[in-house]
Amino acid sequence: MPKRFDPRQNMNTSTFEIFHYLDPSTRHMEAHYHDFYEIFFFIDGDVDYWIDGSLYRLAPGDILLIHPTELHKPVPAAKIERYERIVLWINKSYISEIENGILEGCFDKELPTYNKVLRLPEEKKQQLFSLALNLCEEYGSKDFAGEVSAYSLLLQLLVQINRLSHSNTQVDSKNFSTPTLISDILSYINDHYAEKLTLDSIANHFFVSKYYLSHEFKDAVNTSFYRYIIMKRLNAAYTFLQEGYSANEACHMCGFGNYSVFFRAFKAEFGISPIECSKQ
Repeated sequence: MPKRFDPRQNMNTSTFEIFHYLDPSTRHMEAHYHDFYEIFFFIDGDVDYWIDGSLYRLAPGDILLIHPTELHKPVPAAKIERYERIVLWINKSYISEIENGILEGCFDKELPTYNKVLRLPEEKKQQLFSLALNLCEEYGSKDFAGEVSAYSLLLQLLVQINRLSHSNTQVDSKNFSTPTLISDILSYINDHYAEKLTLDSIANHFFVSKYYLSHEFKDAVNTSFYRYIIMKRLNAAYTFLQEGYSANEACHMCGFGNYSVFFRAFKAEFGISPIECSKQ
């Protein structure tokens, strides 16, 4: 049975977690990110979805593939009465343990068939959503061999999603992105986050008032201009540290000029120090 939304955005397990939600309570959710994979099964509602600068208009049955550390948030309509979805979180290390490369296809941005949003033919849609619903039922089940059953369903689900992500003929990826001034600004920030960025410099670059930019940015992203830049930089730093760069290198590569400021911001955001992160 679907449950009410839990705003928690961190995993409590080292494997996977799955949730079936039915309510409209995420209207004011801030753009956020996490260090695990998310697969989002959209069932019903009047909802757009924002992922790293692009806005996607969702249709029932769409599946969203969200990378670790990608900023994202739902954008429900002003008067939404029903918002139903299944959210699957998968720990990165768990994926490498259970099956090497099982997510490489659907999350590989270098593939020509890569899409953040999969729109499926009716038959495939029913098949995958049935698997997802069954996984919800088995997850945490006290029935005999419930854990084994959940594991089996998870593998089936991931295999099917990977197969679909490789197929141009089975996935309709048209008419998703909605270009806007804010999308252009977000793309610019994503490309230049390591440089010195100010509200004035961005406003001048895009020939708009800084007051207009600040208001429109906050309205669209639900977080401030400077908070977004900090999140992008911390995101990048986390990735650099995981790739083996030193804390000092990550600090400067992601645009922080002062290590003390970087250290405090990183510890506040992730709950661990940059050096602790690099040792994970």
